[in-house]
Amino acid sequence: MGLILQSLALDRRFLKVSRWSFAKKFRFLGVKYRSIIWHFYKPFELGKSYIYFDRKKLFYDSKLGLAGYQSMLSRHQYMLQIAHVKRNEVRTIVDCGANVGFFSLMVHDLFPKANIYAIEPVPETLECLRKNTNHIKQITCSSNAISDTNGTAYMNFDEADSVTSQLSSDGTVKVKTLTLDNYCKKLKLKKIDILKIDTESFEAHVLRGSPKILEHTKYLFLEVTLRDH
Repeated sequence: MGLILQSLALDRRFLKVSRWSFAKKFRFLGVKYRSIIWHFYKPFELGKSYIYFDRKKLFYDSKLGLAGYQSMLSRHQYMLQIAHVKRNEVRTIVDCGANVGFFSLMVHDLFPKANIYAIEPVPETLECLRKNTNHIKQITCSSNAISDTNGTAYMNFDEADSVTSQLSSDGTVKVKTLTLDNYCKKLKLKKIDILKIDTESFEAHVLRGSPKILEHTKYLFLEVTLRDH
């Protein structure tokens, strides 16, 4: 019952915040609930579970289907709106911890001329990211775990809930780590207009490896958890 109420609350915010036409919004809601109902009968499989929306395949990251995408289209888009980020001032976006690409798709809608660099280290998730964005020439996908060191590390990975993947000493997936400063140097990025970091509690590591590029970053978009006030 709690999940149903959360989903309906998300629907209300999505209908209010999204800049899509009402027809497109309602088509999206129909597809969202169809994908959720489908997984009452068929198990979710990362890289194999997808649904058509606007004549394109969308690969999603859990049995909740497109609910993760809807979160980007409502909560995340709302935060960009209240920051009054103007379309013509955004040229470069870095999506650190891109997962299957829902944030990248959302910001491409808002800033269609911006170059977007989507970074995702887990091979299975990266493949979904590439499939979801390969029709958009402004999105460049990279396979790295952005951290505060350059080298290798291991990540926990749960195919049923890939969004929770994180660096861990007992992880099973070997990944290449890179500081954001080195990543930007490699791609010759001199400044970032929007830097989104979602690395499942490793945001501080990303920031520690980014002192140079942070000096030239306009908007920083990351999750903060407050505990015990």
